[in-house]
Amino acid sequence: IRAEAAPEQEDDDEDEEPTLAGYAVLTEEDGTVGEIVAIDDSVAANPLFIVRRTDGTELMLPAADDFVVSLDDEAKTITLRLPKGLLNLDEAEEA
Repeated sequence: IRAEAAPEQEDDDEDEEPTLAGYAVLTEEDGTVGEIVAIDDSVAANPLFIVRRTDGTELMLPAADDFVVSLDDEAKTITLRLPKGLLNLDEAEEA
């Protein structure tokens, strides 16, 4: 996903890229997941949101456009449609 600067923002600092850090992550099924604390774009073909869950743990979620349902810059929220079970992978590994 590519975050673009809001039109009303001036581009006086062209080196600074817009970020989604601080945005709340929501899913259609589970509601609030947590907050984006960083984006790992070390592999350009597969960027990841680093999300701090409401319980304090962190998880990585794909930042692919295919999963993004909506992005609300005013409310600072991003709503994702994730594959079933993706949020529960930690629990599956422990079993």
